[in-house]
Amino acid sequence: MAGATSVGIVLAPRDGNTPDELLKHADLALYRAKKRGPERFASSRSATTN
Repeated sequence: MAGATSVGIVLAPRDGNTPDELLKHADLALYRAKKRGPERFASSRSATTN
């Protein structure tokens, strides 16, 4: 069995000031990383600007 890791990265306060805002942007970044393929990462900034 093989596995892969994708990561969504956020930075406060750039990506939000509240836990809910940070979680929302981290989730968006994670989905962006998954869309790019296995073993990828994406920041909130790349998730919202592309």
